[in-house]
Amino acid sequence: MMFFYPAKVNDMLSGQPFEPELVTGRVMVNPHRPVAVPAGVLVVSDSGAFQLEDMVNRLEPEEALERQLAYEVSRTRDGRRRFPGGFEALITYDMLLGVDEALEQRGGRSYG
Repeated sequence: MMFFYPAKVNDMLSGQPFEPELVTGRVMVNPHRPVAVPAGVLVVSDSGAFQLEDMVNRLEPEEALERQLAYEVSRTRDGRRRFPGGFEALITYDMLLGVDEALEQRGGRSYG
């Protein structure tokens, strides 16, 4: 069996509320872009270590994990927990085949 966790990096899309978790009951979030989800939704957290706007200065694996764990217990402005049930899983830090090699060719980070 396979489950779909649509990515949610904003609460709005084209000026309208964006709530894919209400369709699937599941969602993947990114600690780089804080959002909140309702109780009862199953949530996985992307590592958030690799962002297009800063491809060279990616977080180290330990830094990414620390940010994921802090994000799991974070609260909204009104004091509510962002993820009342916590995360179902954490997506691990990974290498991006093709992208990492291109960065190395341009003098970027090397993880070899």
